[in-house]
Amino acid sequence: MEINIYNERPVIELAAFTDGGNSAEYLQQIDNLKQTFQIDITLNTTPVRAVLFTNQYIDSRWAFVFDNNQTHVMQSAYLKPAELMDQLFKKKREKAHKLNPDFTYFMAYNHDYQNYYHWTIQCLPSLALFLSLKSVRNNTKLLLPQGLPAFAMDYLKVLKIDLENDVQFLTIQEDLYFAEKVIYPSMIGGEFSFNISPFILNFGDKYFSENIYHPNGTNNNQSKKIVYCSRQDTKNRTITNEKELIEVLENRFNAEIFITGNHNIQEQANKFYSADVIISPHGANLSNALYCRPDTYIIEMLPDKYLNPCFATIALNKGCKYLPLIFKTTSADGHQHEYKWQIDISLLEDMLRLIV
Repeated sequence: MEINIYNERPVIELAAFTDGGNSAEYLQQIDNLKQTFQIDITLNTTPVRAVLFTNQYIDSRWAFVFDNNQTHVMQSAYLKPAELMDQLFKKKREKAHKLNPDFTYFMAYNHDYQNYYHWTIQCLPSLALFLSLKSVRNNTKLLLPQGLPAFAMDYLKVLKIDLENDVQFLTIQEDLYFAEKVIYPSMIGGEFSFNISPFILNFGDKYFSENIYHPNGTNNNQSKKIVYCSRQDTKNRTITNEKELIEVLENRFNAEIFITGNHNIQEQANKFYSADVIISPHGANLSNALYCRPDTYIIEMLPDKYLNPCFATIALNKGCKYLPLIFKTTSADGHQHEYKWQIDISLLEDMLRLIV
């Protein structure tokens, strides 16, 4: 059995406000990108909410939440195969580690928390929901796993979350945890995984404008500031001619080569904020489009065997000028992360000459 949090009474619910109007250019871009990705990329205007459950078991690795009758929170099960859920249900509940009953625990992560995109788009806004709730509800603690990635810890610091008093870190282990009171937010469920909410866009502006944005970092020169986000820090979806691509971008367009994995969150956000043109292969670093200024050009290069619209949705609804370029996948063996592909550099050059 499963419980859908949208059928339950929330302890907090926030409407997803929009400006109420879309330009003809925006609607045309939406239509064009629907043709490219074969999927709707409009905003997800579902209100964000959090629901209180009692006497719940939590698997810390998979962020799966269920009760003694094996009734689980539907949103915690997304992308989990039935075989895995059966294994989780069979874990010995009598061995569960009991969390302090004096606290209500706010589930702030899902099983994709180690992925920068899913952390930024789902887990991070859940922290904002927690901060809104904390102001009116005492004795509430975040539930987060131990060993968070560096980018997640950076964000906790930016948000000024008290790690000692506001967070209960869970060890990733075989045994379950048990909490008498658990609040589950909608943001970490599957419906927000690839369909951005205006709440997320507003969150980025509100919580980070003073801590991350540096207006003096914008480009005051006549020529456009071009930033290429290299994939030299990952072996996923290898671009076979990236070295040649970088040489062309540096020598002909004076582009800055930026390896996001070598920089903290503040540095990444400021780089995206100050750029006039972002060029990037498809990858989680494009989650930083959340910090781009409106009218920034974002050129995303995608392999034709893996057309994922998640960054197009962020860029377009942020007010950026999003331009996809699709290139041939030269090897599609194994998992999509193992694909190899090649960039048609002349096609990218033609697009850049039109922009700069």
